[in-house]
Amino acid sequence: MIGQAKLLQRLNRYTIDSLPRTLLFEGEKGCGKHLFANYISVKLTTPIIDMTNDINNEFIENTYTNVFTTIYLIDSSVITEKQQNTLLKFLEEPPMTARIILLTEDKNFLLPTIVNRCLCLKFDNYSTDELKIFAQSTFGHIDENKLQIMLNVARTPGKLISLNSSNLEDTFKLCDMIPDKINLASLPNTLSIANRLNYKDDYSKVDVDVFLKLLNNRILEKYKVNKQDKYIKMYNIIQDSIVKLRKDLRLNKQDLIENLLCKLWEIDWCR
Repeated sequence: MIGQAKLLQRLNRYTIDSLPRTLLFEGEKGCGKHLFANYISVKLTTPIIDMTNDINNEFIENTYTNVFTTIYLIDSSVITEKQQNTLLKFLEEPPMTARIILLTEDKNFLLPTIVNRCLCLKFDNYSTDELKIFAQSTFGHIDENKLQIMLNVARTPGKLISLNSSNLEDTFKLCDMIPDKINLASLPNTLSIANRLNYKDDYSKVDVDVFLKLLNNRILEKYKVNKQDKYIKMYNIIQDSIVKLRKDLRLNKQDLIENLLCKLWEIDWCR
C-alpha cells in the first residue's frame, strides 16, 4: 500500500476491542478505502460483510442476533438519503458484535446525523511521485507518453489501474478532436461518443470523470494557442458537468454525457 503512512500507523494500533464501533473512510475514488477496510479485516481476523446492497430493516435486525464479531462495510457513495436514514439507529446503537465501516468520497454529501455518529478518517492526497512509482512498479514498462497522460488526470492508484486497462490513447485522440471537429459530425454521431465511456464495470473503457478531465485539459491547451471564445464556452459547460457529478454520485452519467455532447455540438455547429 503506497502512501497513507499516518492512517496505516493509526489503524495498526487498534485491536478488535479498541476499534471504534463506527468508522467513516473519506477519500477519492481509487484511493484505497476498500483495500484498507479489508486490511483491517485480515489484521484483526474478523470477517467483513459488504451490506451496501442490503440496507433494510430486516438485514439490520438480523445483525443484532449475530453472535460472531463482524465488520459491516457500507459504500455510502451509492446509497440514497432514505437508506441513510434507515442506517441511523444501526450506527447510533450498533450490536455489540458489530464494527461498521462506511466509505465516502465526500462526507459533505452525507446526512450530518450520519457523519456525527462516526469517527472520520480522511485519506491523504497522493503525490505525483508516489503515483509514478506505483505505476512503474505495478505495470512494469509503460510508454512515457501514456504515463504522463495518466498522471495528468489520475490522483489515486485505483484511477491509474483503471486508466491502464482502458483504451486511453484513443480517448486522448478523441478529446483532441472534439473541440474543433465536433461540428463536422451529425448530432446522432456526436451522441454516440457516449457509448465509448465506462458507466459501471466496463474497465476497457475510460471512466466519465477521466474523460471530462482529459477533454477540459485539451480545450485549455487549445485556448492558449488560439484564444477563441468557443473554447471558454466549452470549458465552462464541461466544468458545470464535473461539478454536477461531484455533487451527486448517483446521477445518470450517460444522460449527463449526452446532454454535455449536445451542448458542445450546438456551440460549434452554430458558429
